[in-house]
Amino acid sequence: MMNVQNIVDRIREIIDDETLDQLKEELNSYHVADLADIFQALKPEERLQCFKLLEIDKAADLMEYLPPQMQVELLGDVDQNFASQIITQLPHDAAADVLGDMEEDESETYLDKLPHKFSEEVRELLTYNEDTAGGIMNPVVLTVNCDMSVQDVLNHIRIKAEEDNMELYYVYVVDKQNHLLGVVSLRKLLTSPINQKVEDIMISDIVKLHVDDYSDYIIDEFMKYQYNALPVVDLYNRLKGMITWDDVHDLFEEETTEEIYQS
Repeated sequence: MMNVQNIVDRIREIIDDETLDQLKEELNSYHVADLADIFQALKPEERLQCFKLLEIDKAADLMEYLPPQMQVELLGDVDQNFASQIITQLPHDAAADVLGDMEEDESETYLDKLPHKFSEEVRELLTYNEDTAGGIMNPVVLTVNCDMSVQDVLNHIRIKAEEDNMELYYVYVVDKQNHLLGVVSLRKLLTSPINQKVEDIMISDIVKLHVDDYSDYIIDEFMKYQYNALPVVDLYNRLKGMITWDDVHDLFEEETTEEIYQS
């Protein structure tokens, strides 16, 4: 088991010796979950110095393990371009959480700096209550048309998954207006004949969430059906995003923590 205090002491020695290349190499070697424990044991000025030495991908992954106040504090104390790069690397829902915890003028500054499509999608997430499916969901989902063949879909997955760095659990079948028609698991796609139409293998009786569903209902639905992810639709059954089991695990932890403090 990792001894956090021993690592913190070693980091302080390296800082004192001003061997920053060594510190950079060491920090980037840790798993982000361990790094989060280390950061929370450091003093604010030490934490900032270490944060600046992280690779962009590592810093973005770390964000999701840190308390909201620490996220805002670190991003507010680094160069805006560096902070913007980190936010862009985050999943949309995580980026919305971070920006939602900032002062409005500060979050607007970052939203203006982010890539346009990413910024627009995050802005939409910020319009939802953070305790609802709309505020929790990731708007980046893999969609296909019902007249595509299994081979078409598999080719599409290879391209889109690499381009958008999306989470792959299920493929959602939509019409031209983005209405949700069905869902197909990756397992089903891989075990079906390549020339079969996706509409012939999709499940059309879909378990889905609405953008305004609250967290307790979301948790209940995941516990009941045990899916890895559920789609989120609006009032008109248009697909808006998806919520994963990982998101629900985080929700469950938050609710449990609140209950402990309230008891």
